[in-house]
Amino acid sequence: MPNHRSIITWSQLNIPKSQIDTINSTLDDLVKKQDVYVAIYDPITRSVINRFKLNDNSGMRPDGTPSIHWGNSNKGLITWQVGDITTYGSKIFYSQIVENGGSYTYSTPTSITNLSGFNFDIHVCYYDGTNAVAEWINDPDMDDSTNNSQVYFSFWNGSNWSAPTLRYSISPDTRIKEITIAVNGQYGVDGVTYDYYTADGTLVNGIY
Repeated sequence: MPNHRSIITWSQLNIPKSQIDTINSTLDDLVKKQDVYVAIYDPITRSVINRFKLNDNSGMRPDGTPSIHWGNSNKGLITWQVGDITTYGSKIFYSQIVENGGSYTYSTPTSITNLSGFNFDIHVCYYDGTNAVAEWINDPDMDDSTNNSQVYFSFWNGSNWSAPTLRYSISPDTRIKEITIAVNGQYGVDGVTYDYYTADGTLVNGIY
């Protein structure tokens, strides 16, 4: 980050431990109270100079697995996974952080995609100070045993995300394990690890 500062993000409950109803609360009740926080650390003063909670749903949905992605200027993106209590799937939210003269602003958290099912394992890379590309896994039926997940990508132009686009045409019965992307200027590479079973029950591992 500018000024040699560091940005940290994490998820935690938005209530103190003393307010947890250990008798009547379910695990779902507790997870819904999990939100994403951001902090800026200054190594010169050895102190946290900015701490902020990303308010996206008033504590009605669980937030987790936040990540930070920074360009080569004064802007970055924070992404995280948000549980959907209506469809029981998950969406990917983002907030843009902008540094200006030592102060920081955060855009209103918004969903990157409205694809149904589980959306998770997002990776974002800037290819200049403004534009970035995101790639993630979508499991449309939210059933890991059906092995029908796909990989989608979207471009960020500094203000908006493009419509999600299918990255690969992955064969049925193939399980996506992990994805990764890396970008250097106008060039980039991505990879997907996967596995599947042959007709005789042999496990095959591979990479795209």
